[in-house]
Amino acid sequence: MNLHIENAKETFFNDKEHYLQFKAAWAKAVNNPDVQITASHHLVYNLVRGYDATRGFTPITNVNKLSNGAYINHGLYFARSNLARYIGDAKRGNKLSEWSKQWFDRFLAPLDGALTTEMLAKLDLAPRIEPLESNFSYGRKVAAKLIELKKDQLHLKLTFEDIEEILEEVKNESRAAA
Repeated sequence: MNLHIENAKETFFNDKEHYLQFKAAWAKAVNNPDVQITASHHLVYNLVRGYDATRGFTPITNVNKLSNGAYINHGLYFARSNLARYIGDAKRGNKLSEWSKQWFDRFLAPLDGALTTEMLAKLDLAPRIEPLESNFSYGRKVAAKLIELKKDQLHLKLTFEDIEEILEEVKNESRAAA
């Protein structure tokens, strides 16, 4: 998976001071137990810093969750889905309802002005992330393979690159069977 934005620092930051302000605001926010940082904030951090979007996110490998239809990429998928709403709000600007404005302001608040509306509006460059449901299509077969792997390795640690490999293997098997 290569889910990052090329030239992110040049795209999102006006100058070095803005970049350093963002890093300092991030460090302050994540180290403050009274500040609520969401998965969408982590995704924004990854993208504006030029990191891979999956950095810090892990696939679901819990057998019960997989057996009951959890999205294998649950955290990452829903972080991107929520971020899409904030990107849309940033593009609408002052045309937001009062309710939407409250949610939007609440999202921006933890970073004390270092994350701007303009930065969010540019995040439409962010890669699209498709849901990988454990009870539908290829996701069902990927989930079955993960459950099988879990039988052998109780503390299985997988990355999204591992999931991509398993998904590609499942697709190839399906093509061969057709």
